[in-house]
This record gives sequence, structure tokens and C-alpha cells, in this order.
Amino acid sequence: MKGIKRTTDNFTREHKTVDEIRSGEKFSEQTKVVIRVDKDVVKYIERGRKYYGFVGEEEDGNQMNMTFMTCELEFLARWYLMFGDCAQIVEPERLKELVQELTTKIQQRLD
Repeated sequence: MKGIKRTTDNFTREHKTVDEIRSGEKFSEQTKVVIRVDKDVVKYIERGRKYYGFVGEEEDGNQMNMTFMTCELEFLARWYLMFGDCAQIVEPERLKELVQELTTKIQQRLD
């Protein structure tokens, strides 16, 4: 940018809403993920969950079932590792496998 100057021209370009933009995009097939998290841990992950496809939550005693729709299970697997000691993957089985693969690699690097 070299400079700014005020003009009398009105800005006339209209942008689409986020919903309009997203409705026109073709996303990869999404996978439903359910993770059961201890209630006292939910406060630490509330902000980050929106980046991983969070769509809702439901109370289950002292735990919260959190539902996600994602096309990137590996991203979710890596995020899950931050609080996995206080959570359980309910579904899908593939996410459990990815987390197991990651934890095996971590263990190998610790030895």
C-alpha cells in the first residue's frame, strides 16, 4: 500500500454471508464423531472445539457427550490427545485407531 485518501465514492460491493459461502462449497465426506468428556474438563476445550467441527453436546451424568462432524479425523485425533486422559472416544472406531497409532509413535520417541 502506498497511500490512503478519502473519496466521495460509496462502497457498493456486497459480500455473501458465511452460510451462503459454505452452502456453495463442496466438502469432503464428513464423519460423525462422539467424544465423552469429563464435565470439569469441558471448560478447557470449549474454545478449541469449534475448529474441529463441533455441532452439539449432551449431558450424561458427570460427563458431556460432544458431537463433531469432520472430514479430517487426523486433526481431531491430535486435538483429542491434549485431553485424552479425561475423555473417551465413543465413535468412530477409526478415530480410536488413529489415536492409538499416534500414542504408539509418541511412546517410541520417549524410549
